[in-house]
Amino acid sequence: MDFSQRLKCRERYSHVRENENGMALIDYMTANFLRFSRNEWLEKIAENRLAVNGQTVNADFVLKKHDRVSFFEELQSEPSANLSYKTVYEDEYLIVFDKPSDLCVHPTGPFYQHTLWYQAGKKYGELFFIGRLDRETSGLTVAARSKKIAAAMKINHKEYNVLVHGKFEHYIHAAGFLVKDENSVIAKKKRFTYDYVENLETADTELFPVEVYENGFSLVRAVLHTGRMHQIRATMFSLGFPVAGDKLYGVDETLYNKISSQSFTAADRKKLILDNQALHCSKLEFLHPATGEKTSFESPFNRIIGKSSCCKTVLRGKNLYE
Repeated sequence: MDFSQRLKCRERYSHVRENENGMALIDYMTANFLRFSRNEWLEKIAENRLAVNGQTVNADFVLKKHDRVSFFEELQSEPSANLSYKTVYEDEYLIVFDKPSDLCVHPTGPFYQHTLWYQAGKKYGELFFIGRLDRETSGLTVAARSKKIAAAMKINHKEYNVLVHGKFEHYIHAAGFLVKDENSVIAKKKRFTYDYVENLETADTELFPVEVYENGFSLVRAVLHTGRMHQIRATMFSLGFPVAGDKLYGVDETLYNKISSQSFTAADRKKLILDNQALHCSKLEFLHPATGEKTSFESPFNRIIGKSSCCKTVLRGKNLYE
């Protein structure tokens, strides 16, 4: 399926397991995906809405272990998202974007059309993003125009600005490890530790105080030397400086489950201070994959949340970003 077709329908796929080797396609779909009846799956196979390893087949096609089975479904309505991304730079090899918070980079969960991949793809064609930013994290991200350029790309330097609870007054070099947070009921939550832990992921972040505010918030510059999932958020939380607006690593982790269970209240929202976590990728440096030249881009924090009345309230009327 070419990219233009991927903008018209969403591919859902699975891989055939060892115990499913030898099953007919229709039996495989009926057994694993109960959203449609056997007759409905037969109709979709006849409409060429299913494929095995990229090829359309009939309902009796015999599957082998590791086969990729794809279902191309019609686009569905999606939750709202902030689609106001900016293009910072573009050439024939790559594009640099400034992404707002509340926008996924890649399709995930209920989001497909409401992603940077889809929205930018409508304008520029298929893009291959280097690295990632969480949905709630704003700032700079770079995409290659081809797989070859993407493979050659390496981000050499990445910085973030982060607004945290607490008075962060001194430089910290947080070089240690990320481990499972055994004190949390949330399985994916991590914590940072300086203690050596064999076979676990290292996490290396330099943290610089930028400004401390009278009401107990601080602006911090974070320089990454490793790129682990949740690295800055887990590190700041473990050091006693939770990120403002963070549902998982913020001042109250129970808010994370409340959002999932749709029991989130106005009082809970007040605890968060901000609608989204105040984490912003502010600087990227890399060698241009075609020219070899050192290339650098910066995005001030104020482009994303500096005008937020909510953020000004946090800082008691003092505009942190101007």
